[in-house]
Amino acid sequence: MKKALEEVDNSDTPNITAIAKKHNLYPSTLNRRVRGVTVSRQERASNDQKLLTDPQEETLLKQLNWLSDRGLHATVRIVRNMVEEFLGHPIGRTWVYRFLERYKGRYTSVYLKGFDRERKIADNAAHIAHFYTNVSLLILIELSKILILK
Repeated sequence: MKKALEEVDNSDTPNITAIAKKHNLYPSTLNRRVRGVTVSRQERASNDQKLLTDPQEETLLKQLNWLSDRGLHATVRIVRNMVEEFLGHPIGRTWVYRFLERYKGRYTSVYLKGFDRERKIADNAAHIAHFYTNVSLLILIELSKILILK
């Protein structure tokens, strides 16, 4: 569909039927898209189902990265405040997390990336103490085996 729409845009006098057949589309479908009667599913979801449209979300990403480049790393609360101020009403509890998941890898703020669960567990002081207790017990067992053999 994108290639067909590009071809229609690039031709001076487009033949909708011929272009549609070339791209295995129904002529009526291409004609409705060209006239703006219908839009793609992604555009419809962007306009009807999300709080922010795709261009607004792109602008929010640029703003977050701009802040991060200047050392002002955004937190989840800062993103929530920015969106709520723009929309003029509260957003859902998980909206920021879903937004960040949609655009994973496209923002540079270190505070929005979250923590690796395995590293958090590994850095637990109780786990570290337990590990070294087990290591010291193994060392004592091995030392006692050596002393008994002598």
